[in-house]
Amino acid sequence: MSVSMIGFQRYVSAPFEKDQDPIRFDTLTIQVSLEEMDEVDVTARRPLFEQEIDRLVVYVQRSITSSGSSVLQVLQKSPGIQVNRQSNTLSMSGKSGMRVMINDKFVQLPIDAVVQMLDGMSAANIDQIELITTPPARYEAEGDAGIIHIKMQQFTELGTTGMVSGNLGYNQAETLGGNVNISRRGSKLALYLDYSIHYDRTETNWINERFLFTDGFMGEISSDNIRSPATGVQNARVGMEYQIGRKTTAGLLLTGYQRLWKTRDLSDNFARLSPTSNLSTEMSVRETNRWRNGLVNVSLDHTFNENQSLNFDVDYLYFKNDNPSLYENRFIEGDNTLLNRERIDVTKETPINIWVSKLDYRNVLSDAFTLETGLKASLSEFSNKVIVSDLVENAWVENDTFTQDADLSEKQQRAIYPATGHLLKI
Repeated sequence: MSVSMIGFQRYVSAPFEKDQDPIRFDTLTIQVSLEEMDEVDVTARRPLFEQEIDRLVVYVQRSITSSGSSVLQVLQKSPGIQVNRQSNTLSMSGKSGMRVMINDKFVQLPIDAVVQMLDGMSAANIDQIELITTPPARYEAEGDAGIIHIKMQQFTELGTTGMVSGNLGYNQAETLGGNVNISRRGSKLALYLDYSIHYDRTETNWINERFLFTDGFMGEISSDNIRSPATGVQNARVGMEYQIGRKTTAGLLLTGYQRLWKTRDLSDNFARLSPTSNLSTEMSVRETNRWRNGLVNVSLDHTFNENQSLNFDVDYLYFKNDNPSLYENRFIEGDNTLLNRERIDVTKETPINIWVSKLDYRNVLSDAFTLETGLKASLSEFSNKVIVSDLVENAWVENDTFTQDADLSEKQQRAIYPATGHLLKI
């Protein structure tokens, strides 16, 4: 018989036969153990997803598959999110028209530019992503399809903290990336810097062959397409927060983004539809697509008490897209008879200037009701200039049919009327 207890030495009796008469023992005395226990660690792992009443929270840093990925790739794996890379659009639960926020501030960019930006943003800088399917009343109606709220990693400890990481991959060509996070926080002033760079060069090759047998003749239609794009993306955020008083905080945020995409595509097409007819088409495309934007944000937050708060923001956004392209087509009949040759040059330049200011007020009246209201004003200027030229007798001639020059100026003033929301408790 063995007797043991935490903090005491184990007692073991002398052996005895199980078929004997009942065995009786006197009072057993066990001695205190002089050994001390080592430290006990109790650990737990939170899930990758957490479902809340109005949103799904994705914890990016808890997924090993997020390492070396972009934010767009993380979204592609998130429940309910559909990413269309052909049209550069996002949808949530089948609905389009959603908006994207980064650290409680909306990204004032067209959705196609937002997709390009997320494709170059490293997931190593992201703490969590909130997929808000039912936005609260303080958000505008234009985001009723849903909101993607991206929360960057932030350091809350006093002093200087930072993180440096990099990634290296190969997918028929190299994929490189790295990011730096630095934070300096004092009793009243906090400074932070985030920078990430991503480079991807992935070649694709698509071959298609079709054979048609008609009246004893074997026809053929084939194409061989090679695309060799290179993508380089850089993101930078520099900001500061200053504690003016016990209840008032001022902030300044500067962000910059650049995505440079270059490709050289070759396409060889061959068609033989009769014994005496062969037609070959050679197409070459050289295209550059550069997206750049900068943002300046000034904010002021004041908390009257634990239930009332007032927020003021002013944003200035500069956005520019340069998209030059050169197309060359050669049509060859038979073995080597050049029928026609076309060269088309396209230049496109799109600068956008946007001013946005807003004032938000929030008051928690009770556990069941919250009052939220605000004002917003915006001013945007947009111009789009596209020039298409054809090569005619070794001279470039502007094509008036496809050349376009457009300008747009828009002003909006909007009041978000008071709204009450019922908070459910579970």
